[in-house]
Amino acid sequence: MNTLAFMASSCLILAVGATPQPTTTSSASVSLFGLTGEDALSLDEVVVLTGARTDEAVAQLPYATFELRSTDIVGGRPTLSLAESLDRVPGVIVSGGDRYAHNMRISVRGFGATAPSGTRGVRLVLDGIPLTLADGQSQLDVIDPAFLERIEVLRGPASSLYGNASGGVIHLQSRSPPHTMEMRTSKLLGAFRFSKWTAAAGTNLGDTQVSIFASKTHAGGHRDNSAVEQWNFRTSTRTHISDNIQLSTVVHSVSSPVARDAGGLTEEQFGEDPSQAAATNLRFGVGAQSKQLQMGSQLVVDFGKHRLEASVHGGSRDEQAVLPLSLESLSREFYGAMVMYHWKEEQWLEGHRFAVGVETQFQDDQRTREGNIQSQTEDALSLLQTERAHSFGVFAQNQLIVVKRLTLSGGARFDKIDFSLLDGFMADGDGSGRKTMDKFTVQGGLVYRFYPFSIFANLAQSYETPTLSEWANMSVGDGFSYEADMQEALSYEVGLNGNFGQVLGFETSAYLIELRDELIHSEDNQGRSLLSSAGESRRLGAELLGRFQPHPSIYLLGTYAWLHATFEDELRQGLFFPGVPQHRIFGRLSYDDGQVFGAAEVEWVDRRMANDANTAEAPSHTMGEMYVGWRFPATMEWLGELSVGIRNMFAVDYVDRVRVNAFGGRFFDPGAPIHFFGALRLHYGLDSVRY
Repeated sequence: MNTLAFMASSCLILAVGATPQPTTTSSASVSLFGLTGEDALSLDEVVVLTGARTDEAVAQLPYATFELRSTDIVGGRPTLSLAESLDRVPGVIVSGGDRYAHNMRISVRGFGATAPSGTRGVRLVLDGIPLTLADGQSQLDVIDPAFLERIEVLRGPASSLYGNASGGVIHLQSRSPPHTMEMRTSKLLGAFRFSKWTAAAGTNLGDTQVSIFASKTHAGGHRDNSAVEQWNFRTSTRTHISDNIQLSTVVHSVSSPVARDAGGLTEEQFGEDPSQAAATNLRFGVGAQSKQLQMGSQLVVDFGKHRLEASVHGGSRDEQAVLPLSLESLSREFYGAMVMYHWKEEQWLEGHRFAVGVETQFQDDQRTREGNIQSQTEDALSLLQTERAHSFGVFAQNQLIVVKRLTLSGGARFDKIDFSLLDGFMADGDGSGRKTMDKFTVQGGLVYRFYPFSIFANLAQSYETPTLSEWANMSVGDGFSYEADMQEALSYEVGLNGNFGQVLGFETSAYLIELRDELIHSEDNQGRSLLSSAGESRRLGAELLGRFQPHPSIYLLGTYAWLHATFEDELRQGLFFPGVPQHRIFGRLSYDDGQVFGAAEVEWVDRRMANDANTAEAPSHTMGEMYVGWRFPATMEWLGELSVGIRNMFAVDYVDRVRVNAFGGRFFDPGAPIHFFGALRLHYGLDSVRY
């Protein structure tokens, strides 16, 4: 099916089906779930986690969660990647944010920590549209942090919510179209020939709000052969068809004509010169270029007690990768749809919410591989195949407030995923084949509130399948000849939170995750992803967060994460799981009086094992960052913002990204040395002050 035709017809169906209905209103000052006095949560004070799929208040969720707003995401930073804002979330590690050839890697409590390229094992959603494909991989270059307004992080297994590759969920929300005329532009400069330009505009056209965003990023890179150039474009509309019906559309486009890959270094090379590139990467000009178009449409029909959500999405991606001995091309189409019904009843017991839905995703990859002209094997075709994945899932979520202080929740989901491979290169035999996997997952939890504290506990499952590219790399001769099993995880978690108004708060959680048939990634001599199964493994962890705001302009945040992840199979009994630190500490002090603003951050990361055998490791390191800024009236209608900052202010040589089990001991991707950056931002319109 042609993706653009699918999207056009689906959006038309959603719009035609949205007929005006009678108006309903609700007061924002009533109490939630019938609580009164010191136990009351007024609606205008409740933070709702949309990623939970039942729009539950965070205080009623049996999960460890974290929320970031636009000021946390942008601030005075260069907005190069999500690593700048997610680094403060306990249990979350982001690496390779400035390595566009491989895409950034996000891990949550160890899930996704060994992925050599992109993000695996963690589910990502942008504006209700999945960024994670049917086979479980996510391409994140479509995200420019400068257009984000909110990030929600749900830590821990959640396949009963989102299915495949849901070891954690990151829900991203872009800036809502404004209600008044708004324009923003910025220019950022920094070391290593870094420059970034952004522009955004939005307005209100009656019942429709429209916004447009564009950016261009260029960097020479802090290592040889690490230059990048990328263009991002986004447009969105939100139409109020009636007081109860809203239709939203969004289009994302990204083009990366240059994304060089410096490659991993050995321990000896890292010690000699962290700025050097791997010799083979430099010789063959290893890197990639890509372009992607993605669009989606979401219809919400809300009548208070009853709400219906329907969405469709689709897109295409073209990518050409230069590897040391070959050229690999990928042409991808992907599309999907979701329908979900919500029901809530405040009069039954103390409150009841229920959601049921169905969703499906399709993925079609056309992949070719031939010789690299510089390796003198040009035109030597070695791979020509079509890879397809189709996922189908049905799910239900339920929340019941038994008494005013006690909330019970549960969910279940069934998924079926079909993989198929059609081999068009017969010189090495017919590799065509098909494989089907299915999984039923459940989740259950409770929250007990006793002001100002709350206790939660949950039991949850997740699973993860090999991706299409991994199937392709591992299969020889008969399709899917490599017998990789589905990774399964069972998590037990308890937590205690305390909230003393705006001044003081804390969050704690402890968890045990037991895994079976854990998928361990590695790299071959071409940098391609290979898989092995680790059998059983275990993760025991704890996370702490504390916040203190002694003055409206001063905010202190501290987090600590401990993760003891070990193999439990006979071959590697007791060895540490690679790619994740056992300890991680983060501290941040920020100041903002409306005119002068700034922040200082310090992060300590423990050592990380680089391979399953634990014979190599990335040493621990301490990172520091600081920026200061000033807001000023540029004209009568424009507000200006000038900021400067420094990163890696302790000037340490450190490993940003560990290439787990990499060929030839090339485990280490060095991080950038000490460097400075600056930004000038201009805002027009009342809504633009949301920075």
